[in-house]
Amino acid sequence: MASSPLWMGRRHIRSVIPPRPAVTTLIYLDQFGRPVRSKSQETPLSLVRTRDNKFWLQRVLENGEVIRWRALGLDHLKHATNFENYTLNDIDEYGGVIVPHDVMPTCAHDGPMFADVVYYMNHISPSEKITRKVRRQWHRRLYAHWLESPEKYFTKSIEYYVFPALLVMWVCIRLFHSVRNGKPFWDHDVYHSDRELATRVDPYVRLKQFSDQHPEHSGFDANSNIMISPAQSRLSSARAELRESDFTDPHYHSEFWWKVRHLRYYGHWPKSLTSGADADES
Repeated sequence: MASSPLWMGRRHIRSVIPPRPAVTTLIYLDQFGRPVRSKSQETPLSLVRTRDNKFWLQRVLENGEVIRWRALGLDHLKHATNFENYTLNDIDEYGGVIVPHDVMPTCAHDGPMFADVVYYMNHISPSEKITRKVRRQWHRRLYAHWLESPEKYFTKSIEYYVFPALLVMWVCIRLFHSVRNGKPFWDHDVYHSDRELATRVDPYVRLKQFSDQHPEHSGFDANSNIMISPAQSRLSSARAELRESDFTDPHYHSEFWWKVRHLRYYGHWPKSLTSGADADES
């Protein structure tokens, strides 16, 4: 038999990752809800995780049927499978176990404790066997309720028309301003032209413009890092990490002598940027 060419054969990946099992048993519980530490003993009551990463309190009946109640208190353990350092009292702190309303009506804000939930689960018996036919009837009832509900027109119209229209409108407005101002589409200041800086009345923008155009800063480009040496980079990162206050700033005294230099050159002590804005507002 002639061998097929390379481009026609199936390309197998080197390591096959199997899917997560449909049900993973995290820990077995006794009739009082206490964890069973034995590795070989299996009990009808257990805490399980399904393939969709949801946690359940499960009981297997004598005839093989399974009862599962949603365990919200385990959702913060998204990828945990080891219960050696975990106490079951934490389940109540993080949401407890949801008891179905037809089993026992409970308050959402004050659910039963985990030990009570275990007691309820151990003492209930199924009234009927849920077959595929019963499940389909239940789904048809849900679909009929949705079909007759007038709220679906409001929600679906928002989902299908309003959200896409808002997205298209945002893209068109941003594209128009980017073309008009000659800036990239993702520019952070795409809505303003560079020529508008002189006409803005925002005091902080004027302070930024004053700071950028100051003669002491001429020849210094804060946006380019190509001329910074490794020592300057380490100096900058160390200053950013250590400056929790003026006293812990490594350059606090250096800035003091810079202010003395400013006083010597210009004849006045340097004012802070915000003091000028406060004076203008007052």
